Amino acid sequence: MLPLFVAVPLGVGFLLPLIEEFRERTRIFAITVFLETGLLLALSLVKFGEKSIYRLGGWPPPLGINYVLDGLSALVLVVISGIAFVTTLFAMTYMSNYENLGKFYGLFSLMLAGMYGVALTGDVFNMYVYLEVAAISSYALVGFNRGPEEIEASFKYLVMGAVGSVFILLGIAMLYGSVGSLNIADISVRVSEVADQSFILLSTALFIVGFGLKAAFV
Repeated sequence: MLPLFVAVPLGVGFLLPLIEEFRERTRIFAITVFLETGLLLALSLVKFGEKSIYRLGGWPPPLGINYVLDGLSALVLVVISGIAFVTTLFAMTYMSNYENLGKFYGLFSLMLAGMYGVALTGDVFNMYVYLEVAAISSYALVGFNRGPEEIEASFKYLVMGAVGSVFILLGIAMLYGSVGSLNIADISVRVSEVADQSFILLSTALFIVGFGLKAAFV
């Protein structure tokens, strides 16, 4: 069931903008995302405490992409799902007077898909991809009202996020060049076997700066 955490919000995120032409049924967007977040919250609670690995396409790691559920990722799934569910309840009233609700809830679902992907992926490059999916969706959500302040805030967020993405991508490239793997579990084994740790330390510094910018540490 692990792929459902990414597949469900990804599918909803692409579907809602397509049916937005039915403007007389705007409540359907809020209800759909409410059911979506409720389902994912229930699923995260069911999976809480479990440990499992899902191999995409059946390819074994470190060659294939895999989703990993452990103690930390299970906790993060519950936190993401709980906050998303409460946010949806708030948005059902707060966003009721806004237009383009299909796009709003679609972007919200795409952001959830990226966040779930970051929590579950066992591959450092796919973590970067999922992080970008969540970030790009959030840039649009920040400027959703299209007012001067919102557009300015969205642009600043975009610039900071782009700079952080460059640092993260450079860190991934240096890490892969040092250990020859993108699988997180495989990296944890190989990193101790590398004689020259200088690139490892440099990639760690790049990750701290990149993810720090993404997470607004300052």
